[in-house]
Amino acid sequence: MADQVTEAVVRGEVSAAVGTPALAVAIRRFALGRILYPPSRLWPNNPSYGIVVDREFLEREEAAVERFLVMHEDATSLIRNNPRLAARIISEHVGFIDDDFVMETLKCPQILRPITGRFIASTWNL
Repeated sequence: MADQVTEAVVRGEVSAAVGTPALAVAIRRFALGRILYPPSRLWPNNPSYGIVVDREFLEREEAAVERFLVMHEDATSLIRNNPRLAARIISEHVGFIDDDFVMETLKCPQILRPITGRFIASTWNL
């Protein structure tokens, strides 16, 4: 879907889009777009991601959820401590983006922001 939005912006079919940091980088890179309204003003305290599981799944798959959270923390630590290596790994895995694209995406202040109580409170009714 994000690639279709980027293509629509490039073709002039869409004038603006709202999306992830990667979409912002793609539009900036391929359509010479720019951020008009930063995420910090649109939804303060949003860390740009969330991990959500329902109670039944958590009870049924507790070990899998725990393994996922450990792996998530390891990946986040790698991004935080060695972003160049992380960018290379990500770009090689995806296959059609380069390290610089990933590095630009990782520079988004929301990418590594921890989930705060304020964020949880702002999403409670979603």
